[in-house]
Amino acid sequence: MVGAAGNYTALDKPVPLIAVAAVLIARAGWLVLGPDSRGLAVALTVVLAMIWAAVSVGALLSSRGTDKVIPGPAGTGLTLRFQYEHWDWFAPWFLVVRKDDGWLTREWDVEGCRGRKVAAIPEVTWTDPARPSLDGQVLLLDPETGRPSDPDFSC
Repeated sequence: MVGAAGNYTALDKPVPLIAVAAVLIARAGWLVLGPDSRGLAVALTVVLAMIWAAVSVGALLSSRGTDKVIPGPAGTGLTLRFQYEHWDWFAPWFLVVRKDDGWLTREWDVEGCRGRKVAAIPEVTWTDPARPSLDGQVLLLDPETGRPSDPDFSC
């Protein structure tokens, strides 16, 4: 989920978030309606949970797919992902840099690295922990966060 607040992917975990939402909805229904209106609270909870499920399915369908994942050097937590939009049958691929750090995982799009054909995905090698090489062009990354340092990079 690139573009989330600060490029964090914490909101890209639907199962725990749906469970938390269901508990919060049930608790809010009980607090608003009181313990005497148990039937109405259950009905309200079911309706709100169905709305939440519909929104979750919509979010799932509008998410991204991954064509190729290139892990970074051991211990860096960096990966390069060539992704596409699920909703578009002829979607172009684009490059995403991901820094895996549990709930604090972050992702960044590399704006200048896109293509239409899967065959045009560049060959990737890592020259050092913060410098992947894409068909000979070196992409500079911040070693702490994984954020691309060169906004004008293109591959």
